[in-house]
Amino acid sequence: MSYFKKASAVFIAVVILSACTIKAFALEINSTAPLLQAIDVLGNKIDSEKLLKKKPVYLVFFDPYDPQVLKASQQLHDEFSKEISFIALAPAMNNNAGITQWAASSNNISYSVIFDEKNKLFRAFEGWQQPTQILIGQDGKVKFYSQQADAKITVAIEKLIQKETK
Repeated sequence: MSYFKKASAVFIAVVILSACTIKAFALEINSTAPLLQAIDVLGNKIDSEKLLKKKPVYLVFFDPYDPQVLKASQQLHDEFSKEISFIALAPAMNNNAGITQWAASSNNISYSVIFDEKNKLFRAFEGWQQPTQILIGQDGKVKFYSQQADAKITVAIEKLIQKETK
């Protein structure tokens, strides 16, 4: 086999494996969302099952050292808090509960913030990059999943509100 054929075969294999890997690290739309049970940084019990009985849930995994994500999610909260429950989660990577609480208070976050000490929620919800944004409908299904700070979340929330209020 010539060098170019070998190189082409390796390239194709890498592309295929990359595509498989990327797909494996994202929750599927309309899949059942994992259950979230945790204590937020203020000591409140958070249970997604109970929250979903009242309204859909928006989750955002964030880096406490990047205030833009929290500021953007607070703006969403200000606009949609009557229709959507909001939860921010900070994975335990270069972080601790004190830093997470500091990030929430210094950015005036007015909804639940969770420090994911053992990264259980991070793994369950596949929040591999920050921000990871997830919108869960009252049926417990994933309606939106993105690993980017993405304006499409606003459109997804508006569509979900329209469907769930009919």
